Amino acid sequence: MAKDRTKRNGDVSWYVPGLKRAIAYSTVAEKLDVEVLASEGFNTPRKILELAKKESYVIKPYTVSCGVADIMKAFVDKGFGDLVLG
Repeated sequence: MAKDRTKRNGDVSWYVPGLKRAIAYSTVAEKLDVEVLASEGFNTPRKILELAKKESYVIKPYTVSCGVADIMKAFVDKGFGDLVLG
């Protein structure tokens, strides 16, 4: 059976300027985690990815999940590591 190409892999699609296709997909909860991190001063994918490498880092009740790290890695891999989020 052919794979449905219109099916997304998550509730939220992540895009970068100049590309028509999404570079990553996530859940709404992961999107909210990124928004919290951006409001706490970690406003670029590179900063959030560096934060994710510190396994013990916790912001109030929030931790950096592996899904958030994967999304930020996709931004860095595409050359948008310094893009300001939010």
